[in-house]
Amino acid sequence: MIEPLQDSHTGLEAQDIKAKFDGWRNDPHHLERDDRKKAGWIIESKYVQGGLRAYCKGHVHFGIVGNAIGYLWVTTFYDYAEVEGHIAELECLQRSLDAIFDGNEKLKGLVIDVRLNHRGDDPLGIEIPRG
Repeated sequence: MIEPLQDSHTGLEAQDIKAKFDGWRNDPHHLERDDRKKAGWIIESKYVQGGLRAYCKGHVHFGIVGNAIGYLWVTTFYDYAEVEGHIAELECLQRSLDAIFDGNEKLKGLVIDVRLNHRGDDPLGIEIPRG
């Protein structure tokens, strides 16, 4: 029913029969895992001063580019915490954002990079600008 939509933001779940279908969409700019790692290496080695610090099981990264410009790279909006569940993941993200921005009051700007993002949960994505 939803497959013809080719929308990766749709899905159906039938718990009684333990079946699930997640929508999909062909990505003309899809990168395989090794290519994503290479892109991350290029960003870190060419643009980020002092490297990136990883948070949320390595899915959120922060560093400084240019003159006091923060760089927040988010590779996914899921799998942030060791404990499953949205609350644990949201708390992990909030703690990470607090750690990132406490002491960085002198930032002149912030780049939020989600170009190589591998999907996830809306509440985590919504928390980024509020954090």
